[in-house]
Amino acid sequence: MRSLLLLIVICTIMACKDEHTTLRDAVDDALENYRQYPTNANAEAFAQARKAFIDAYGYTDPAVPDYLIQSARIDWTRGNQAAAFSSFQLLMTRYKDYPGKSENMLEMIRFVETFNKPALNQVMYKSFVEGHPEHPAADSVKTLITEPHITVDATIRALDLAMFDVTRQLLDKEKAQLFIEMCELSVLLNDKFPQGPEHLYRAAEIARVAKLANRAIKVLTWIREYYPDHPLATSSLLFRGYIYDHDLNNQQAAKAIYEKYLKDDPYGPHAETILWLLANLGKPEAEIQNTVTPDALRQYVE
Repeated sequence: MRSLLLLIVICTIMACKDEHTTLRDAVDDALENYRQYPTNANAEAFAQARKAFIDAYGYTDPAVPDYLIQSARIDWTRGNQAAAFSSFQLLMTRYKDYPGKSENMLEMIRFVETFNKPALNQVMYKSFVEGHPEHPAADSVKTLITEPHITVDATIRALDLAMFDVTRQLLDKEKAQLFIEMCELSVLLNDKFPQGPEHLYRAAEIARVAKLANRAIKVLTWIREYYPDHPLATSSLLFRGYIYDHDLNNQQAAKAIYEKYLKDDPYGPHAETILWLLANLGKPEAEIQNTVTPDALRQYVE
């Protein structure tokens, strides 16, 4: 009997190993095909193979960081700036410490320079130098800074004040996009940036106003990952749920976020707010109730 169980376990391990090898080989083969024949079809084949691998094994597999940087490079060379930037961002946020990260940061800097946004470049250079003063390239990056007396925080705050056209009461979407990028890069290149949580939260607010709900969700997620002990970490969680509910019409995702908080901390300081959000889940903002019943917490405690 024990021999049979051992055989089953061994076969299961071998099957998982074979599946892992097969999927990884598929990604490697697709990447090699693209390198030999850099066509749109081969680029898409690599993207699909990479997605299948990550869907199966998540982001914990040691091969994934390299796949993300390869994706960024492919999209960059093919002129897909948004996808390339997304891969760079995913790499930096998912893997805070991995061999070669600082070199990939320099690669991202060279990529972002192609956006031709001088103000964004200055935030980027300053953030890298402040976050990595001992890096061998810090001195050369520092020479690119044109106004060292103006801080990253001051630059972001000044743009925040300039985003709205007061006369027409409209958001300047180009400036809003620049603002969001500044907030993202300031944290990606310097995860010790003191004002990082505040600026990321503001970037999420602006993204929502600009009808970039998924961008807002992503930025709010960063706050939880980079600054889990910051007061805005919980606020970002509630904001994510609200956006899922009211902007993306995904009440299931919103409910999951709220209920997880209540399960983890049913008597926490935000429990009443979350109960209020749950009680009004799926309702138009104009119909939201102002109160919840006193015993509404019972189902999450018992």
